[in-house]
Amino acid sequence: MATMLDSHCMQFPSNRSEKNTAASLVFACSLAVLSFGFHAASASAADTGYPDRPIRLIVPSAAAGSPDTIMRTIANQMTRQMKQQIVIDNRPGGSYTIGTSMLAKAPPDGYTIAYANLTSLVINRFYLEEQPPYNVDKDLVPVVQTHYQPNVLVVTPSLQIRSVKALIDYAKGHPGRLFYGSAGNGTSSHVAAELFKTMTGTQIEHVPYKGSPQAITDMMAGQIQLTFSNLVTMSPFIKSKKLQAVGVTGPKRSRLFPDVPTIAESGVPGYDFTVWGGLIAPRGTPAPVIARLNAEVNKVLELPAIQDQFDGLGNTPVGGTQAEFAAYIDRETKKWAPISKRIKLKSD
Repeated sequence: MATMLDSHCMQFPSNRSEKNTAASLVFACSLAVLSFGFHAASASAADTGYPDRPIRLIVPSAAAGSPDTIMRTIANQMTRQMKQQIVIDNRPGGSYTIGTSMLAKAPPDGYTIAYANLTSLVINRFYLEEQPPYNVDKDLVPVVQTHYQPNVLVVTPSLQIRSVKALIDYAKGHPGRLFYGSAGNGTSSHVAAELFKTMTGTQIEHVPYKGSPQAITDMMAGQIQLTFSNLVTMSPFIKSKKLQAVGVTGPKRSRLFPDVPTIAESGVPGYDFTVWGGLIAPRGTPAPVIARLNAEVNKVLELPAIQDQFDGLGNTPVGGTQAEFAAYIDRETKKWAPISKRIKLKSD
């Protein structure tokens, strides 16, 4: 699993020309200390009887979306392993800020954890007019990275568009006539689209929703024409030909849809957007508890059945240590600081 993480991290090198901020240094270093003595801490958590009651796992997005699907898969297996129920609590809205804020205010006892991703841990630092109602460095602590995946650009079949180039040509010929849906301001579907618009010089209007399912519903009804959603959510609609996939946002094609080219190879060189996620806890959660949770998730991600399930949905499982996840978040923060300024991210 560590090898998988090392391979993934190589895809996102840090920008070494930027100076490290004091906050990111404290964040990464504190996590390195917490991850020290991992196995001993796991044993200590077991000695305390943790967990002795159900654990709440906050998913700050709508049910049936990609985060919900992934977390339910992991939570079901963790329930079997830990002999305690992992209860999913969907808290959508506010670009992941509602659910993440609830996690930040929860008691740091290991009985409330949450899903976090590129939006909640990185993008929200840069696009909100006001800082989010939680501080990533002071209020939250990473537990483990669970996966990464590309998004996919899909359009309504009624457009009769089958390629990225055709979409760009149509958008330039009809400025302001196309509408794209997102799972909310600052979410991956929003950021991926804004990056696309900036790099292609197109004018496509944004319609934010409270989650991907609502955007898909309106797309099927013809209210919007395209979206940059994740493969987990879009796969059944693409396979049933209810929606048309024209490009993958990552640096390489997805094994799930090998015939769909990347956006970069379709006439937008340099375009690269990959989504990732993991588990977090309130800062102050005891190190042995964090270590136990980390160990249990790594066990889940190492199961061949889980790996096959992730692969079939276009995800790559990651796993690894707490410190590795902290370092990855730090690199992604440095990467997106200049990009967010270039694409002028802002809430609508």
